[in-house]
Amino acid sequence: NASKFGSVLAVLINSNCVMNIDSMYVANNSSLDNAIIAIQSSLCEEINFKDVTFENNHGYESAIYITDMPNDVNFDGMQFLTEERLSSNYAPSIETEIEGGQGQLTIKNSTFYKVGGVDHDYSSIIIENSTFLETNSPVYFSLNDDQKASVSFNTFVNNRSETSSAGVYAHHGELNLLANVFVGNLSDGYANNLQVNPEYVFNDLGYNFLSSYNASNAGFKDTLLSDWGDILISGTSFSSELKVENVIEVVLTENEESKKTLLPLLDSIILDVIPADSCDELLEQNQLHLDQRGQLRGFNGLCDIGAVELSALELLDTDNDRFSNDVDLDDDGDG
Repeated sequence: NASKFGSVLAVLINSNCVMNIDSMYVANNSSLDNAIIAIQSSLCEEINFKDVTFENNHGYESAIYITDMPNDVNFDGMQFLTEERLSSNYAPSIETEIEGGQGQLTIKNSTFYKVGGVDHDYSSIIIENSTFLETNSPVYFSLNDDQKASVSFNTFVNNRSETSSAGVYAHHGELNLLANVFVGNLSDGYANNLQVNPEYVFNDLGYNFLSSYNASNAGFKDTLLSDWGDILISGTSFSSELKVENVIEVVLTENEESKKTLLPLLDSIILDVIPADSCDELLEQNQLHLDQRGQLRGFNGLCDIGAVELSALELLDTDNDRFSNDVDLDDDGDG
């Protein structure tokens, strides 16, 4: 489908409602003036997108554009895949403005591949259990000063940007960063992995990995706030000069539910990073017991970082006790 002066699907000025957009496949659509899906001036109590796949769409503004919305907007199990064009400077997959109420933006269990990323203004934002691969400007947000951003257990691999950070770019408010993986990202003139402006409050909650292989300043900078560069200060966050091919797969793997994710290598530095006691506490605090694929975290008693936890789907566990045979002293369960 194509739209020259508007969107392929437009939703305008609704109230007293809950909007659910579920289990939809959106492919080969284009809009020359707006977005593929545009939702404007909605007073719905919440808007929910679940298990929606976008493939090879060309939205002038973005793939999904939501503006003048005061209440919650939720994305779960989204896939934005492969916008085929000569330029890699894609429009955002998700562009949102939430203001005038108590609403926030939540994105979880989602994959962005060869598309534009997330561009969000004003309200709090949560991004968790999501994968950004070869994405243009993966995450950019500018929040009101009293609002917070939580970015937890995500994977950022081989992303690029000419206009922003190739990982996360934060403006105003407060950023909380936990258990993310940044590797192979490259920006032209901005931070490769993480950029936080001076007006922002930044909290490194720990267990974040930044590859220093191609980082602008070796991955870490010992200052809390910075115009440019990659900054982490927690003692449990870490860097390495390992290249992408030594850390994680770079080709998406499709699971039994047709969801595409990136798997860590079996000997990767991002496996079993969080100790058992901290793992249980963090998962309970953040309600992140499942990874992007719906697998329980804490296999082998420790937590991996990033969007995917390796499990019995990849590691042999003969007695199904959630400890792989190579670390289980009783791998056949006979005592």
